[in-house]
Amino acid sequence: MAPEVTYAEAAAAVFAKVSEKVMFAQALRDLAGQDQATRARAAAVLGTIQYSLSVRVLAARCARDPSAEVRKECVNALTALGKSDGLPAVERAL
Repeated sequence: MAPEVTYAEAAAAVFAKVSEKVMFAQALRDLAGQDQATRARAAAVLGTIQYSLSVRVLAARCARDPSAEVRKECVNALTALGKSDGLPAVERAL
């Protein structure tokens, strides 16, 4: 399973745009919440941020989220990112 991304890693990361860093941090917080719809939206947001930490977060969440809807959104987001790093998580989910 992919390692989780810590808030410290996210804070230290250098994104192409400041807005991406803000969106990433918010999505990371939202993924830790209880609401399934919020977690699913957060996964979708991560699918728009072309950064290696996005793949790590999505792969980890895809493997362990209790909600099938969230796991599905993680697969969609990983697919949208098109990074080969996410392929094993997508294959396991399928």
